[in-house]
Amino acid sequence: MSAMTRGERALAAAEAGNAAAAEDLWLEALTAGEAADPAFASAAKILVTRGEKERAAVLLGMTAPLLESAGRGRETFEVLSILARLTPAEPGLRDRIASAAAVAWREHPQAREIVETLRLEGPPEPGELAEALRAAFAFASGDVVRHNGGWGVGRISRLDARRLQIVVDFPGASGRAFPLRTAGGLLSRVPPDAFDALAVAAPEKLREEAAREPANLVKRLLRDRGGKATLREVKGELVPRLVADGDWTRFWGAARKALQADPFVEVGSGANAPLAMRERPVTRGEDVLARVRRAADLADKLREVRASRREVTEPALLAAIAAEVATEAAGVAASDRAGRAAVALALEEVGAPAGAGAPPADLAALAADPAAATEVLSGLSDPAHRSAFLGRVRAARPADWGEVVCGVLQRPSVPGAYEAVAEACRSAGGLAWDLFRTAAARAAAPSARVPAATLWIAGEVIGGRVPAGPPFPDEADLLARALELLTHASADAEWGRDAQAKEVLRRGREALSADSLIAFLERRAAEEMPRLSHAVLGCRGLTGRVKAEVERWVARHHPDALVAPSLEEEPIVPPGTIVVSAAGFAKRQAEFAQLMNVEIPKNQVELGEAIAKGDLAENAEYDAARERQRILLARAGEMKAELEKVHVLDLASVKADRAQPGTRVLVLGAGGEREAYTLLGPWDVDVARGIISYLSPIGKALLGRQAGDDVRARLPEGERSFRIEAIETLGGENA
Repeated sequence: MSAMTRGERALAAAEAGNAAAAEDLWLEALTAGEAADPAFASAAKILVTRGEKERAAVLLGMTAPLLESAGRGRETFEVLSILARLTPAEPGLRDRIASAAAVAWREHPQAREIVETLRLEGPPEPGELAEALRAAFAFASGDVVRHNGGWGVGRISRLDARRLQIVVDFPGASGRAFPLRTAGGLLSRVPPDAFDALAVAAPEKLREEAAREPANLVKRLLRDRGGKATLREVKGELVPRLVADGDWTRFWGAARKALQADPFVEVGSGANAPLAMRERPVTRGEDVLARVRRAADLADKLREVRASRREVTEPALLAAIAAEVATEAAGVAASDRAGRAAVALALEEVGAPAGAGAPPADLAALAADPAAATEVLSGLSDPAHRSAFLGRVRAARPADWGEVVCGVLQRPSVPGAYEAVAEACRSAGGLAWDLFRTAAARAAAPSARVPAATLWIAGEVIGGRVPAGPPFPDEADLLARALELLTHASADAEWGRDAQAKEVLRRGREALSADSLIAFLERRAAEEMPRLSHAVLGCRGLTGRVKAEVERWVARHHPDALVAPSLEEEPIVPPGTIVVSAAGFAKRQAEFAQLMNVEIPKNQVELGEAIAKGDLAENAEYDAARERQRILLARAGEMKAELEKVHVLDLASVKADRAQPGTRVLVLGAGGEREAYTLLGPWDVDVARGIISYLSPIGKALLGRQAGDDVRARLPEGERSFRIEAIETLGGENA
């Protein structure tokens, strides 16, 4: 340990109340040329507080000339600043303070201008001048500062020495001026390597960091936010300023993986996970245990356990994790065999010791019992757990495991269960695959009572992933059954008659994709095409996009199928559909995307900010945000329902035999005036171009009429009469 300097010893003596000893050490330092030690200035301040003002003034007065002659500007300025409070009337002190400041801050780009301006126009009192100089040199042009009153972070655009002002550009409020004398109390300088400083001065560096080291960018932000933030807050800071909205998922996936491995960072779970910098590092096991303890319910705890597969090795921590899960699992009903199996499999997978508080779920017994095994496989949502339990069933029942697992097809199951059974039987081949096909045929029969299974099997057969033929019914009959179920599910979901209808509808739409349906039609004979294509296009449960893709394929390969004789008796626009051009459909999709991705998230932020202000009973902002939320969600529901009813026009296939969407109708009015109306959908309307909706009064009057027909349209201003002179197709025009 090095010996204390005279200045440090003088400071210690002053702190101890021994002013005489401090003075002696100071005089020795003056004689030895060591008075530049900053500890003497600190000692002087203590002497002043202890009533030794005269002693301090004499010592400082003797020290200042030595520092001035040595060119020690910063030390001189500090000494003279203290003297200015002790002997403000000393002749020449004000000029000496200004000269010392010029030397102390000679590297500052505006040093000379600032010093001369304050010397001539600054405060007359030496002490006030010193404070003004100190405040002026605390900032420089280009510095990033934070406004302590809530204006945010900005950048100093210039330091106006003539007007004694600092000018700062804040987001949305540039050119804000602050007097030099008060700037120090209103503004705080942000370190140049801090997140806020770089976001203002060098955002491109942060964008590069986001691409190369996303975790480092998140940690930089956390440090600037007091060491903690939520995931939603982090996303709000980064998107879209530094990370594009479309890149967020990739960015956060990479950042989360690295942060979870960082012992100094705590990462929570969920859509609004808490993030925090730790004061001390923790092991991976400690981190997993902490997150399991924080998890809100059993499902979240199991999710955390699954996410840390085989990463925890310490026996004590494994036992603690098992105990946490077991405590929560105590609420799982004994009859919920799938739930208890999921707990046991999760603990087994993470490596928890046997009997470490795990719930009573005997996996071997469950696998050996056909009914229990089927129930468990139908309810396990995690693919890894499903695979592990399938292995147990095969080991427990080597002779008939295929028949056991195929029982899943006879009951409602979680997503992925049917696929897992199919893959296991397909991989095993032989008898297991034959058993699967037989069980699948039973599940697809008209008497079956599991719509989700029937729809999935229909999709597999129709799409060619499961070979057709016995024991399955004819593919056309299977398709008809699937379309019927899908139509019923759509109606039930729309009217809320069945709680499971939405899930059946979702899984049915996944099974009967456009690719699967087109692959099926490609295998069928041409004479079947009118019946099959009309059945597909008339199904309420299929989305408008799927039907549009199928219709385009049929129009290209079997155009006559779309103009079967019976079609003349059908409505021009099928009930429950909305006919639009591709451009109109894209426009509506863009509006829906804007609503879902911009307006609704913005409203959620506004609602959260209003809630954070408290006192909801008298909170006008909260009431406005809630009303806005109601309107937005209602609009989203309407638009979603509309988009599902869309039939996109294939303009090239529209015929001019009658007025219909996709035609231009030339009419002659009763007064001899000629007009042209282009009939398209409600989202295509452009009055300036003569494009009207087929749902408008004139559109409805024209719909289905032919050249030479006299037409009357009832409008709000009265009835109009005209004759159709000609009908044209739009062909390849860009509507």
